[in-house]
Amino acid sequence: MQKLNSIIPKFLIPLIFPSMIIGIFLSHLIISILIIIFLYKTISEKNYFYFKSNFCIFFVLFNLVILISSLFSDNLLFSLEPSLFYFRFFLFSLAIWYFLDLDKSIIKLFVFISSITLFFLISYGIIQFLYFDIINVYDFRISSFFGDEYILGSFIVRLFLIIIG
Repeated sequence: MQKLNSIIPKFLIPLIFPSMIIGIFLSHLIISILIIIFLYKTISEKNYFYFKSNFCIFFVLFNLVILISSLFSDNLLFSLEPSLFYFRFFLFSLAIWYFLDLDKSIIKLFVFISSITLFFLISYGIIQFLYFDIINVYDFRISSFFGDEYILGSFIVRLFLIIIG
């Protein structure tokens, strides 16, 4: 079981960006699995170092400010919906930090798989632009593998910046 807990994050972290192309459910599932493994390992090992950092204190205070300001909003349900589960980003960032401390080879695999994802997105976008007539005529936008969502440009820019970093 211990070996399995260290192998799963090594292959799930690099699959985060390719899973976003397929759909939001798969990427949220990967993130949830990583958070559950992180919480299980830190609690079972009694390793609370990651929860005692300055980042943790700042993020908890920031999350509290967001929740309190949402409670004073005019439209409570509309305001609470995005801010109530904002802590998952905090747990996800702690999980990534933890798994990268355990195994630095995750970075190489992440960069490799993300580069392949970027290559396929750009290649299919060029093919779609040159050979298919699936372009949004009004905006001159290409969707590539994203279907009706024209987010190819923003996805490529964000993924490219993360790969460079």
